[in-house]
Amino acid sequence: MKHILLSAILIAAIMIEGTSCNIFNDEPKLNVNEMALEYMEQKYGEKFEYKAPTGSSYTGNRTFLATCESFGDETVVVQIVNYKTDERQFRDNYLAIKYADRMIDYFSQIVNNQFGESKVYYSPTGKPLSADLPANATFEEYLMDPSDTILAWIVVKKSDYRDMDQLSEIMETISSDCAAGMMSVYLIVIEDSEYIDCTDSKARYYSMHELCFAKGEIFRANGNTSIDYYGGE
Repeated sequence: MKHILLSAILIAAIMIEGTSCNIFNDEPKLNVNEMALEYMEQKYGEKFEYKAPTGSSYTGNRTFLATCESFGDETVVVQIVNYKTDERQFRDNYLAIKYADRMIDYFSQIVNNQFGESKVYYSPTGKPLSADLPANATFEEYLMDPSDTILAWIVVKKSDYRDMDQLSEIMETISSDCAAGMMSVYLIVIEDSEYIDCTDSKARYYSMHELCFAKGEIFRANGNTSIDYYGGE
């Protein structure tokens, strides 16, 4: 129950980070937004357009959303750390969006080695990655970024379940492969009839309630990682 509550807080914090407005910020606008957009264009080789502010600048950081041709209507989070000083840094989650499909394939490949098939529900982080992560970073380098946040719900069928060792091997592999500083990954075993109609929202519901046949969870925050299991008897 402790990890369920912590996971819920983690998910809520990430959603707030990506959607909260800067309506109470009355600080004078600097030209740092244009500087950040120019930096993004030089780094990734395509044009970015300012979309809307997000978060709060009271911490000394300014964050906004931008769009680019590669991702259509999906917005990129751009953050200027210490934006009032000459020591400012630019951070973004461009690579998290770029590698979203690779993350789904990554989870599927690992899980399907133990189970016949799976459904993976994953969304790229709405928080900026490390400032020193290069534009040409490989997928493997992206996985090793400690600034990343990974949230995933993986659903499998009960008929493919043998024992808890299946879950253990999968969760240990994911935990060792990914250096993300914040992580909440669920591997959920449900009845075959429920698997057919399973959706993103249902998978999240199963993860928060002990209604599934078996479940494994990786939870990582503040430098600590725990892997827990439920059910499967």
